Amino acid sequence: MAKVNHFDEVNRKGNLEDVLIAGDKAHFYWKNYPNHNNKKEWKYSEEWAIFCTVIQQSIDETPLILNGNLLDSDVIKDLDIAKNQQALSIIFLDDVTENQKSAIYANLARKTQIKEIKVFDKHCILQDVGRDYLVRLRKNEEMLKIEETLSREENTEEPIIIKTAKQAEIKYADNGIKKGLFLMEENDKGINYHWLSDKFDVIGQGVEVEEGNLHYSMIRFKSNGNGEEITEAILQGEIASAETFKNLRNKGLEINYVTKNHSFLANYISSKTITSPKWRIVSSSGWKNGAYIYPNGEIIGEMDNKQPLFLRNQPINADLFKKSCTLEEWQENVAKYAKGNDFVILSLLFALAAPVVGVVENAPHFGIHIYGDSGSGKSTCSYIANSVYGHGKELERSWSATRTGLVNEAISRNDCLLVMDELTNISQDVGAGIFYELFQGVEKLRGQAEKDQNRRVRTWRTMILSNGERNYEDQLREIFREKNFKAKAGELVRMLNISFTGLNNYHHFANDPDNTTEYHKSLAFADFIKVNSSKYYGVAGREWIAFIRENIHFLNMEKDKNERSFIDKMIAIKPPSVDDKELNQIGRVAKNFALLVTVGKCSKHITGFTDEEIECTIFRCFKLWADEFGWGNKEKMQIIENLDRFIQQNIGDLYHVKNKKIISTPVSKKFVGFYFEEDTRENSYLMLDKRNLILEMGAFPEKKIIESLLKEKRLIRTERKDKETWRNESTYPTLDITTPTKRGLKITLPIEE
Repeated sequence: MAKVNHFDEVNRKGNLEDVLIAGDKAHFYWKNYPNHNNKKEWKYSEEWAIFCTVIQQSIDETPLILNGNLLDSDVIKDLDIAKNQQALSIIFLDDVTENQKSAIYANLARKTQIKEIKVFDKHCILQDVGRDYLVRLRKNEEMLKIEETLSREENTEEPIIIKTAKQAEIKYADNGIKKGLFLMEENDKGINYHWLSDKFDVIGQGVEVEEGNLHYSMIRFKSNGNGEEITEAILQGEIASAETFKNLRNKGLEINYVTKNHSFLANYISSKTITSPKWRIVSSSGWKNGAYIYPNGEIIGEMDNKQPLFLRNQPINADLFKKSCTLEEWQENVAKYAKGNDFVILSLLFALAAPVVGVVENAPHFGIHIYGDSGSGKSTCSYIANSVYGHGKELERSWSATRTGLVNEAISRNDCLLVMDELTNISQDVGAGIFYELFQGVEKLRGQAEKDQNRRVRTWRTMILSNGERNYEDQLREIFREKNFKAKAGELVRMLNISFTGLNNYHHFANDPDNTTEYHKSLAFADFIKVNSSKYYGVAGREWIAFIRENIHFLNMEKDKNERSFIDKMIAIKPPSVDDKELNQIGRVAKNFALLVTVGKCSKHITGFTDEEIECTIFRCFKLWADEFGWGNKEKMQIIENLDRFIQQNIGDLYHVKNKKIISTPVSKKFVGFYFEEDTRENSYLMLDKRNLILEMGAFPEKKIIESLLKEKRLIRTERKDKETWRNESTYPTLDITTPTKRGLKITLPIEE
């Protein structure tokens, strides 16, 4: 049976406590020879002298020595290391691997009755290993088997040797001045140590499928500034670049500025990556195969294939998504103050709906724009909504941004909430189409001239809660200085305009004797919510997402049920003049509000709301939106509005005809048409030049314009000679003027209100 060096000599003394030195140069740690020409002149080393002082032991005591071939893990398993000792101090030199340490612990637990161990490194620093560790191993067979298994596994933490012309290798070391990774080069005079960087671990090899299977090396280190643990994904093709090392320094990893050594670090990272676990790298937050990535990179749950996830592009304000309280604290200090305030409840449920659209079938993302007078309490809605996921105030973003900035912000909040403040600040340079793009969730197609191909099109599902003093359409009309500007119906059913009716419940501030006026009550309540939502935040979203992961089927069932119920309520209140066939657009939005009802009912354990207040609140908000949007088809309504505006603006440029005679002529030389005055307004009509009218009707196709005018009985058709078909245009009557065309559109006058 193999024994450690000095086994018999040490055990003959019968000491209750002895010392074991493990490492390839363990003997030299004990004794050295100052005269290199005469190796017989041995002398205790300085390290041994210091160690004996630390443990208060005589320097003449002989230690157990474990070195050379005895360090093989398979040999250690059956090795006689100690015998009758009650305590053992172990010195592990730097070259002892973790699996070798595991083998030694397992051996001592199996083959000895040692009760106490003290583990030191070569600098006599006590390591974080419990003194009763061997006793615990003996009592826990499963734990002991794990230690034995680790002793047989390949040591993934031991740096891979990087061969150079001088047989150099990189290892972790501590020379008393610097700790970290050192380049060790052996020559005739001994071993030279060159410090390379702080210690870091290569923890994985990542692949970003969305970007064309880009490969990354994953490293983790502690920032030398604040000790924060940093995980970084480095493109494998850029490991050796100066930009990579600059970025790592900026993140808190100290690296030697001697550039000739950087190639050693790059090779070290690359070689360690090969044997590391696989990671999935993504560039946007949200749902990823069953797991949810918070915008700050935090992972909730795990992917279906159990693969670890990493968010590469974290927003600059990622720290604002932290959790600051318990759910009970948020409920007591924030959520309960939503009760009695329709718009606050609406905003809170809208926030909770954000992660639902990614997992529930046919649930589109959309936006809500709450508008009203400044200081009316709109910001209170924003603060409480933001507090679901993070800091109530600081997470709010401004519409004062570039187009790219807005898109990037939406992508960074994929499957999450984005609160935008004050639409008044939007720049004319952004363009009106930004809203359609934001809610379409697809980036503009962009080319790469240098590669003769297009860039990858990024997508997102982001719920946007906006506020401002004016509605979306009026605000854009003012910004883009277009009097006839009309938002497209597709935009108006994605960004929902709702007029803010104010706060109705100030809770305990309503009875506060210090608040004598409505203004003071409102101000005190708003300030209170602003403070509390910035103190208690971030917990509701995490609880809700965890619930969603476990209840996707239930949410889908509830969504279908609430949609049917909500649509029935919508039909019950629609004006009788509106045909069911014209409810496609408004019905689409009704489904969005129904989704908020579903979210509200399923999240009662988080918000504390009741079914009744959820249903009533959301339906009241829907009715506010519908009354402003208008019941029926929006394009048709916009066409009629454009027609009436055209008539109003051009009535002075029409030939006024009465009793088949022209009684007044227009000043303008442009031919617009005729106004035929009859005995009553209902019998009077216009005949307008089709070309001019169509040009003034906006971007609608001619077919759509004609269909809408006919449906609203604003266009009078003419029977053809065959009396079986009808013509949209009517022939101008014979008058003493020359018209550019023979026919025009016969239009009825708008009904006077």
